[in-house]
Amino acid sequence: RGVRVRDEGSANGTLVDGVRVQDAWPRRIEVHQLLGYAIHQRAIRTGSRDDAATALRQYQLALDLARRRPRARAALLHAIGTLQSSLGNHRQAALSLEERAQLPFAGPESELPFRLRYARALFHAGRADEAVPHARRAFALTEDAALQPHRTYALDQLAFVQRASGDARAAAHPMFALSRLMGRPSSPTRSRSVS
Repeated sequence: RGVRVRDEGSANGTLVDGVRVQDAWPRRIEVHQLLGYAIHQRAIRTGSRDDAATALRQYQLALDLARRRPRARAALLHAIGTLQSSLGNHRQAALSLEERAQLPFAGPESELPFRLRYARALFHAGRADEAVPHARRAFALTEDAALQPHRTYALDQLAFVQRASGDARAAAHPMFALSRLMGRPSSPTRSRSVS
């Protein structure tokens, strides 16, 4: 049914089963989403643009079926944005992620990766100034104790997009905080005492 499956060992069996399930339930969002995810993961492993295009079609079929299901739409739009970014289609990724931003988040643990992905897509689409508020929000989310392990990465991304947007002064604060978090001297002019 439009999904070509190559022989790649055990992954092939899973995809063949997915195609069979798709044939049995062609109007189930979850079937298209799961098949899209499996093919997307294979595209990441193999670098196959054909697999990426097939995964995108599966995600888009699921998205079309999910018109009245905001949580499913949110997950699918995020997946499409991630896939488009991996293909270098950052403008398309930003469009999908922009639409996803209008939908509710289940919690900070789902919002954090979205904000980081969206900021990165905007940066690569030549819209670094629009990326800054999303990077700021991502960093703010790391105040949550469960998300603290991601604080350094979020801070790095914030400094990066602020610098890329041309605001070196604003980037200095997160860069200073980042150097403190990583245990480095806070200033390039700071001297170390020699004993």
